[in-house]
Amino acid sequence: MRPGGGGTDDRRRLRSRIVLVAVVAVVVVLWVMSGLGAIEVPYLFSGTDATRLVVSDESDDCRMAGRDWGERCDAAADISTVTVWRVGQRILMLELELAEAPALGPDLEWTADFFAEAQNAFTDHGIICGLSNVVEGGEPTSEAVAYALEFRFSTEQLGSEACDGWLEGSTVRFAVDVTGQPVDVQIRLRGFVRLEYPGDPDHFGSDDDFIVRTTLADLPR
Repeated sequence: MRPGGGGTDDRRRLRSRIVLVAVVAVVVVLWVMSGLGAIEVPYLFSGTDATRLVVSDESDDCRMAGRDWGERCDAAADISTVTVWRVGQRILMLELELAEAPALGPDLEWTADFFAEAQNAFTDHGIICGLSNVVEGGEPTSEAVAYALEFRFSTEQLGSEACDGWLEGSTVRFAVDVTGQPVDVQIRLRGFVRLEYPGDPDHFGSDDDFIVRTTLADLPR
């Protein structure tokens, strides 16, 4: 060993530790800021999370159903996180994580609905996607059914290839067609989760809304 070699090795180890601490600090700061909603960043970890944009939502920030005021927040309408990723060039995935799974049944009307402002193979302007246990003004059921529409209140559905949705416990997922969407043009997803209690005038229900802005370039496959 050359004289002074130990000191050189110590300095190298010290620099490596400093770099490691700095990297960890940056990851922690980004994670905290993302959780506070201050910034929107893709997860920096390996695996499938590296292709997902996760946006945290404040808890207990719901309101009375269909209104912009009123302190009302049912857990099954309270959105905790919104996650977006893509599958290839044609499919955009959206996931809403609720604070609690909705207890679907005849006493509860539950709907998750949003407008995907993006190019697609079915319309010229965007797609309305939804999932609800109330179909075409009927009675609430224990099953959530997906729908895809070109216009609000349209009676002609576009089909599951345009937008499909499903509910698994407290997780709501949608697969949206974005055929033809330029990779560098912003996509906006604007929607809400709402629940109401038909026949119970003392239980108003609540809803929570969300908006996500991203591009396909920000969501690598």
